[in-house]
Amino acid sequence: MRLFIALEFADDTQERFSFCRDLVQKHARSGTFVPDGNFHATLLFLGDVDESRVEGIKQTMDNITLPTLQLTFDRLGYFDPKRPGKIYWVGIRKDGRLERIHKGLFRGLAEIGFHLDKRPFSPHVTIGRRVEVEKTAERAISGDFTPFYSVPRSLSLMLSERIEGRMVYTALHVRPFPKEDG
Repeated sequence: MRLFIALEFADDTQERFSFCRDLVQKHARSGTFVPDGNFHATLLFLGDVDESRVEGIKQTMDNITLPTLQLTFDRLGYFDPKRPGKIYWVGIRKDGRLERIHKGLFRGLAEIGFHLDKRPFSPHVTIGRRVEVEKTAERAISGDFTPFYSVPRSLSLMLSERIEGRMVYTALHVRPFPKEDG
């Protein structure tokens, strides 16, 4: 089973990600864009995992203290991989509470034998892959973006499957975030 741990977001935030995707898509010559409802922020990609290890992942997730968390989505950007096209994303402003969740998950999973990617944590929500836009359009894309805030709905263990040519994500374990006081 192909698994990852992610932040999931409510419908109103999903709509904001759709708007951001549409900003990029209208300037794109080509690319594969994330469909409505599939937006999430991956905290850790676990890869192919034997089903016997799922319970340990769930326990690790349950041992993490989840704070109230309001995230700031402050920019549109892209990774420029070595292959053609860019990976466009909506960036999450640095937040110590989110970094503590990531580090806690990383440590806990390493303790039960997972070998995880050690690249620096760069929280974001992917909106398009293999995207090609004219250089002159990049400024227009960024200029149309307005930062926004959101409270994640949950920390979720996600199963990733390709079904009938589409990526389908199914939550196997869900930890709701506490609501903000007030």
